[in-house]
This record gives sequence, structure tokens and C-alpha cells, in this order.
Amino acid sequence: MAKNTRRKTNTLDAITGSDAIEVLRILANQDKELSMKIDVIARELLADITIDEVANCVRAQLDSLSVEDIWDRSGSRRDGYVSTGETAEQMFEAALESFHADMLKYQQLSMLEQAEATCLGIIKGVYDFHWYSKNEFKDWAIDIPAEFFGEYIGEWKKHFQKRSSLAKLNQFLTVYCVKWAE
Repeated sequence: MAKNTRRKTNTLDAITGSDAIEVLRILANQDKELSMKIDVIARELLADITIDEVANCVRAQLDSLSVEDIWDRSGSRRDGYVSTGETAEQMFEAALESFHADMLKYQQLSMLEQAEATCLGIIKGVYDFHWYSKNEFKDWAIDIPAEFFGEYIGEWKKHFQKRSSLAKLNQFLTVYCVKWAE
């Protein structure tokens, strides 16, 4: 008799992220203690972020923007004309969307330290892209980094000024964003 040589597949290795989330929801709804353990583990995983990590990821995301994509997405369309500047701004905003979503997620979870670090990381990443990137995309988005830098300063003031002092923001800007500190 031949042995069954097929290896049994681990279900956890085979399911997708959305499947795993649904499994966790079902388990959490069935067992309150397990639900609390899931919450603790998730918060531990989410808690480990730094301003520099976020800034580096933001800079890398912005550095991945391509001037060729601006050219491909702008110009005459059936429904009108899209300028290269408008296209560059849309691309820049889209590149920051996931980071902004993370900031809001941390706020929703009352993880304000992580939310603030994410916001400051976005600010630093945009600043670093503007001043240090050699990406040709910047030539087509001359004022856009400064506009988003200002927008995220506004986000910080809106969401974190009550928690932190304006002096903390000014100190951060003086250290990490010297040329735009005012």
C-alpha cells in the first residue's frame, strides 16, 4: 500500500488577508477573552513606528513618482483637458493617501502617539523629497511639496495641538525641516 505523500496544507498559509480578518472577527465575536488578546497583539504590532520610518517611506513613495506618468495622464481627454500641474498634484496626493489613512487609523484607535508620529513623518518625508530628491518629477511639481507640507502642518495643528504644544512642532521643524521652519 502506497503512503499518502501529499503534504497537508496549512490553512493560515493559504488564506488571503481579507480572509484572515474575517476569521479573526468570527473568533473575536465567539470568545471575549480571545478578542482582548487579538486587540493587545494588534496594538503591539501597530505601535512600533517612528517619525523617521514614516518619513523614509513617504520619501520612497514620492521618489517612485514618474514624470512619464504625468505625461501619460495629462493632456486632452474626451471630457476636457488635464494640465500637467493638475496631474502632478493628483499623483502627489495619491502617493500620500495611505500614510494619511494610517494617521487617521491610529487616531481612531486612540493611539495618538503613533498618529502624531505618522503626521510628523509625512511632513518630514515631503520636506526631504522637496530638498533632497533628484527625481525629475519635482520639475513638474515645483510648488506641490510646499503646499502639502503646509497642509500637513495644518493637519498636525488640527489633530494634535491640544495634545502637544506648538513649541514641540516648532522644535521639530527647526531640527528636521530647517529651510521651511518658519
